[in-house]
Amino acid sequence: MKTLTIALLVALTPVMLSAQNYMSKTVAPVKIGIVGGYNLSRITNSQVDYTIENYSGYSFGASALWQNWEKFGLKGDLVFSRQGYGYNEYGTNNGYLISSYAYFSPAANFQAVPWGSFFAGIQMGMLIKANCGCGGTDYQSTITKHFNR
Repeated sequence: MKTLTIALLVALTPVMLSAQNYMSKTVAPVKIGIVGGYNLSRITNSQVDYTIENYSGYSFGASALWQNWEKFGLKGDLVFSRQGYGYNEYGTNNGYLISSYAYFSPAANFQAVPWGSFFAGIQMGMLIKANCGCGGTDYQSTITKHFNR
């Protein structure tokens, strides 16, 4: 419940702020864009005969920037991300774990110079799905219920 309250407060902040801006003579446009990237993962291990392989995933989503004041504004990103790792236990048992997340990143924007901005905010994530597979078999399972979402 606490997480839901915080998420709603953050999502409704731009609406509450624009409602208080009755002195403004111009309406600032909202700039909308797309976000995409390639996730590089690195997991280390100290156990003998147990190797971990890196899994590189992807991320994509949407971004909105509302620059209402002269140098200040608000930005929000909604991103889907896939990440995980593979493992090899004692040279015989190969397996993997792949997780899919949704991230919401609200941030405040400060544009100190015309060609650059500083962003400060938080990132909230929610696990959508987690899959695992065991090597040597075609066994795959969804193990999302075992994780803290």
